[in-house]
Amino acid sequence: MKNPVACGVLLPLCSLLAARPESIGPFGGSAAVVQVDTHRPGVILAATLRLRRISSARLAVATRRLPGLDDVLAAMDADDSRYAVAWIDTTATGRSLGRGIVEFGDHLTAPDPVAEPGGLEYRAGPARRAPAVPFCPLAGWSARAFNRLWYAKAPARSEATVPLPDFFHRLDAVSDWNRALGRRGILQYQFAVPDAGQAVLAEVLERLAGSRPFLGTLKRFGPASAAPLSFPLAGWSLAIDLPAGNPRLGLLLDDLDRRVADASGRVYLAKDARLTRPAFARMYAGLPAWRPVRDRLDPAGVFQSDQGRRVGLC
Repeated sequence: MKNPVACGVLLPLCSLLAARPESIGPFGGSAAVVQVDTHRPGVILAATLRLRRISSARLAVATRRLPGLDDVLAAMDADDSRYAVAWIDTTATGRSLGRGIVEFGDHLTAPDPVAEPGGLEYRAGPARRAPAVPFCPLAGWSARAFNRLWYAKAPARSEATVPLPDFFHRLDAVSDWNRALGRRGILQYQFAVPDAGQAVLAEVLERLAGSRPFLGTLKRFGPASAAPLSFPLAGWSLAIDLPAGNPRLGLLLDDLDRRVADASGRVYLAKDARLTRPAFARMYAGLPAWRPVRDRLDPAGVFQSDQGRRVGLC
């Protein structure tokens, strides 16, 4: 991996890391390559990735429909599948709060004899372009109708083999999503909290219920990396899509930021467009340790971004 720092010197990142491991940048390890990293003091020009070898382009997926948030969390916590993700009904309330559909996935150990008679074969298929919509279709009634229908049509339990894109990249089946979301578009609020802060998940769902939440996704995270500004931490991550036109949404999310920070959690920077500087400093405790690295590798402050200036990274 080659990385030019702000002074114009091209450095092999492996050599830089051997001398100064903290210089990996804010997101750390392979995440610095995979994510769009606008905050590290340099630009990655080339990278070599270590991938997981697989024998099939399909996965064995087990699906469960569960009646409440506690059931979803318990099922995901108890399962040992390589991959697990849950769709959450963001409009459900009361005893049904956080009900959802959990999917557990593992790679097949050999090519699927029916779908891949000639061996491993990956076909993503062409994406369909989203229709242009002059208004935001994410109204309260449409959010409730979509979530109720999606929950009702799911079987209580099922098992199947599915292509990789159907499990990992479902939204890629449609291109130009912005055309279908109206002129104001959406805001996705994604955060992570440790196991001890699990109660924040229910609080966020309850408090956002009146803001027309349309889609919710819950994931289980493993141990955090040593990178000072890495997002994942051992615990839970919840992402919720919301219409961006609500004038009261900003203040509500600011308050939820405080609750997330109180629980030692953090908001996902790659999907952030509104986090305040004080909230960012509370969430990312590694910021003071990263700043001297930034100052050494980018003393003139060449690398900047709107987000970096807003939250105090630049």
